[in-house]
Amino acid sequence: MTVDQVERLKDPNIQTWANEESEGGDPPRLWVQNGMYPGTAFTRSVGDCTAEGIGVTAEPEVSMVHLSPNHLFFVVVSDGIFEFLPSQAVVDMVGRYADPRDGCAAATVESYKLWLEHENRTDDITIIIVQIKNLSNE
Repeated sequence: MTVDQVERLKDPNIQTWANEESEGGDPPRLWVQNGMYPGTAFTRSVGDCTAEGIGVTAEPEVSMVHLSPNHLFFVVVSDGIFEFLPSQAVVDMVGRYADPRDGCAAATVESYKLWLEHENRTDDITIIIVQIKNLSNE
């Protein structure tokens, strides 16, 4: 249920969540039966026994990519970065900087700015850049 459903501001029997977040509402969450916690809206919770006990699973998405000398870096980011920035925009932004710290700063600042333009809050904004330029096949 959403927070509004738990607080009885909306009917808990009506499950119309399709536009909940885009209309400024709260996403549906998992709750402990007869409790106001954890109210978790995320699908990853490694080691969170309470959340796992109510149905949250921690199955990661895994992709394998064959790296070549053309790959200069890869980025690991939280969903707060990708909320308003497409992945290619992040890669292009990071690629403009020789120093990965500058690329991190640029993506973080842009993400934060976009969050505040669209929402009255921000999500976790985390980015890690791993340089792999000059990769050899040895």
